[in-house]
Amino acid sequence: MLRSLKSNQRNVRVLHCQIDGAGGILSFGGVSGELSLTVNGAGDYTISVSPAFGQELVAFATVVGADDTCYLDNKALGSVDILTSSAGHQFIDVIIVGSDAQDEV
Repeated sequence: MLRSLKSNQRNVRVLHCQIDGAGGILSFGGVSGELSLTVNGAGDYTISVSPAFGQELVAFATVVGADDTCYLDNKALGSVDILTSSAGHQFIDVIIVGSDAQDEV
């Protein structure tokens, strides 16, 4: 006997980009057009995800090529701020993970 199995799909998206020291995005991983970058000032970036996730995103960022640190701020359904301690970095690697489902991670 066949039975119907009900399961919520998680619809997880994993996106990647590199931000260069001049404030441009060098490369994307994922569907083209899902990420956009706003330069708020030296070492202050906002990455927006479109369409936004159903839950708050998870993000990881690493500064490459300088003795610098970075941290994430103001995470939301569709954006994250990345702040660095100086503008002297070569680039920042960013990985963003999120679920399109609103009721599960």
